[in-house]
Amino acid sequence: MERASSPLVSVIVPAYNAERFLERSLRSALTQTYRNLEIIVVDDGSSDRTAGIARGSGDPRVHYLSQPNRGQGPARNNGIRASTGAYVTLLDADDYYLPEKVGRQVAFLETRPDCGAVFCDALHFFSDAPHQFYGRRANIPDGDVFRALLRSSLVNPNTLMVRGDILRGGFFFCEDRYYPEEWDLCLRLMRAGVRFGYQPEDLVVVEIRENSNTTMDIQWILKRNALEMFERLFAQMSEEERTAFGADEVLRRCRANLAAAYLAKGDKRGFGRIVADALPGPRALLARAAVAAIPEPALRTLAIKIWRWRQRRSFSRRIRPAERTGAPGSAPSAARG
Repeated sequence: MERASSPLVSVIVPAYNAERFLERSLRSALTQTYRNLEIIVVDDGSSDRTAGIARGSGDPRVHYLSQPNRGQGPARNNGIRASTGAYVTLLDADDYYLPEKVGRQVAFLETRPDCGAVFCDALHFFSDAPHQFYGRRANIPDGDVFRALLRSSLVNPNTLMVRGDILRGGFFFCEDRYYPEEWDLCLRLMRAGVRFGYQPEDLVVVEIRENSNTTMDIQWILKRNALEMFERLFAQMSEEERTAFGADEVLRRCRANLAAAYLAKGDKRGFGRIVADALPGPRALLARAAVAAIPEPALRTLAIKIWRWRQRRSFSRRIRPAERTGAPGSAPSAARG
């Protein structure tokens, strides 16, 4: 049971044409064991019933904002600016929290004044198999979150809680569309000296859909932006820091990911431009020759199959959340704009 003096938590919910998912998302926030919440739904120019669902929640803790369609970064930022909570947490409209998510993270930050933020693990399910849950551990044995974050975008935005005064003090999301904005924000926070705590427990559920913002059509944009993000980050470091953090290896991995994304797009020219910087000389020549010999439609089909196989292989099976906590059930898949 939370104390009467429990700090207010702001839950920011960006939503674009989310009528099939928003009720599930809001229900998961409203049924948190931690009750002192303000839930700010930022409607990113939806043309469906998103506004009606948010306004019709019947709970005074839900606040509705609207903006022209500008993307997830601006929607999150508008929610942060409107927030008043001691802590701010994020919830995408097509994902949901398990019941103790907010309470567990508030308890962590209340007892860890040295940490400005905390993140947890998440369960994932694929829309074509809604009753099979997967996850991966962040695997930070030495507690060095920054070093781990250089190698993987391990902080899903839904798993993150940050002290409100830090975010409202000038740390906002990049507003470019199809940018790895949560990865960028976490890196900037850590470089500014904000310490992150990590909870190795599944407190969030994320749906993976074929037509979500991580589809093959935009992977090359995300990977290109990630490469540029790291190039800027390392350009601000001394040579000693670059060496200590393995900058060359991080950039090589980013270029390899971009090369793979070009294949998934069926873009042989893009692949050819980047592969020499991603692979040693002889291997790059062999890769170019192999790609040149495969027709583009077949190349794209094969690359996407391999990409999705690797994605699934990166997860391990997890127990269903409903068996543990009575969490909200899954909803049918739908397109996100």
